[in-house]
Amino acid sequence: MVGPADDLAQIETKLKSVLPAGWSLRREAKTFQLTRSEKLWVYSSMQMDIRAPLEEWAKKYGTEVSYTVTLRFAPLLPNEQYAQLKEERAPYERILNEGAPTIKEWERGVNEFNARQLPIYFTDRYSIYVEKSDGYLERVYPESAGDECKQVIGSLDRLFHRYEPATGKTSDFQVRT
Repeated sequence: MVGPADDLAQIETKLKSVLPAGWSLRREAKTFQLTRSEKLWVYSSMQMDIRAPLEEWAKKYGTEVSYTVTLRFAPLLPNEQYAQLKEERAPYERILNEGAPTIKEWERGVNEFNARQLPIYFTDRYSIYVEKSDGYLERVYPESAGDECKQVIGSLDRLFHRYEPATGKTSDFQVRT
């Protein structure tokens, strides 16, 4: 866990120590990018043809990416401000997690949700905004790469405090755009 006196250089060292082999860390001012060196495919599981082999589907309809988790450190948000932002975002998070009557309403909800980004983690000095390469209804292929990406998120959960408990819902993190 990051301690009270940890500055960004110390946090960088701790981040490097939890990355699996084949991952790199790049820092630019108060932003860290954790990137998997071997590319993978991010694909939507919606309307997936379950008769098609997964590899074929993922490579045909997915996007090959260098999977990245981006951490942006900002001054610590006061509790009241975090609560207000969370309240403003709640109706759009509900749409994201539960759906909407139409695709147009769902799309609007996703856009409004993304416009109201909340930090995921905090330390005694920082709020940490997190974005990752997959999200909402997307999955990672190969599945072993997806497990590795989840392992990295698990390491972040052990290094930093979460504002909200992890739910496994699609809205836990922002999607890198």
